[in-house]
Amino acid sequence: MAPNPFAVTTALAYAVEAKAGPGSRSDLRRGGPEGTALVSGFRPPGRYTATWDGRGEDGRLQPGGLYFARRVVGATTVTSRVLFMP
Repeated sequence: MAPNPFAVTTALAYAVEAKAGPGSRSDLRRGGPEGTALVSGFRPPGRYTATWDGRGEDGRLQPGGLYFARRVVGATTVTSRVLFMP
């Protein structure tokens, strides 16, 4: 995620590899499996960027602190830490 820490927005770059055939399911969430969905659905091979503006699913600004971004692309899961400082 960049920038990290962030105050306004941060971006998470991810890729769906060509070896995934026609594509792969991509799921990026802030806060784990039940957190705010940043991306959810099928993506063809390529490079993508998802952004988070510090807001929850209800549209309200979240409190500052350490958050986790969990990305699942096909069979690969990666968890990153991001510091939100509004």
